[in-house]
Amino acid sequence: MRLNSDNELYLDDSPPLNGVRPAADALFESVAEDFKGMRVLTVVLTGMGHDSLRGMIRLKDQKRCFCIAQSEKTCVVYGMPRAVVEEGLVDKILDLDEIAAEIDGFNYI
Repeated sequence: MRLNSDNELYLDDSPPLNGVRPAADALFESVAEDFKGMRVLTVVLTGMGHDSLRGMIRLKDQKRCFCIAQSEKTCVVYGMPRAVVEEGLVDKILDLDEIAAEIDGFNYI
């Protein structure tokens, strides 16, 4: 899954990244490259491995990106959130049941 230059999501047939398809890295990198806005809100939820790390690094470098990661205690698998937390890319760590309210009240000016 990627975002094109018209800010539309689409599925492509590219090979797996990090052994998965769709991959968070592919989505995040496409947002960094093609998203017309400068402010981005991301949420990294439970998942294996480090998919999301490379894309989050790029997003943080190219956009004003606010990143929420799911807390370790509410993850089934703490791989993806751990990767961005350990790299220092996360702005907030929340339990799963707190994330929707945070998104709903989010004001990124």
